[in-house]
Amino acid sequence: MEVPTSSIITPALIGIVSTLITLVLTPRLHHTFWGYQRMSELRLGVFKQVNDLAAEFLNNYLNDQEYRPSDDFFRVMLVATANVKILFSQRAVDRFTQVEPMIGPNLGPTGRGSVDAFVETRDAALRALYSEAVAATLFQGKQCGLRGPVCAAPAGSARK
Repeated sequence: MEVPTSSIITPALIGIVSTLITLVLTPRLHHTFWGYQRMSELRLGVFKQVNDLAAEFLNNYLNDQEYRPSDDFFRVMLVATANVKILFSQRAVDRFTQVEPMIGPNLGPTGRGSVDAFVETRDAALRALYSEAVAATLFQGKQCGLRGPVCAAPAGSARK
């Protein structure tokens, strides 16, 4: 009884082709998933920085209604602002920038701010940042180039 050549060659070719496909695709998939993980880590770091700054300001303001943040505080705030603008969507940036004018004496430039308004605005900004930091998934698609593979900026929105 003779064994057909195709019954030997076909499994061997399938094995070789699957090995080649695995060798080519595995590093690319690994890099893609690593990119999503790294973006989430960076975003969570920025979220923590913004949360720490808001907590520091609010704590000092509650102790002294005329509290003025130091130059070092504003330097760190500028870094956090730049990171938010680079790593997050325009929606999250808009939420975050609503907090910035409230940081200062009397909780804002008009002097009519309230602690409750600051807390509500801060919470909305933190929710927006956190939801993007932990919801980074492969299925959101690549929309923002350098800002990361999972940025959810609306189509046609211009970056400031």
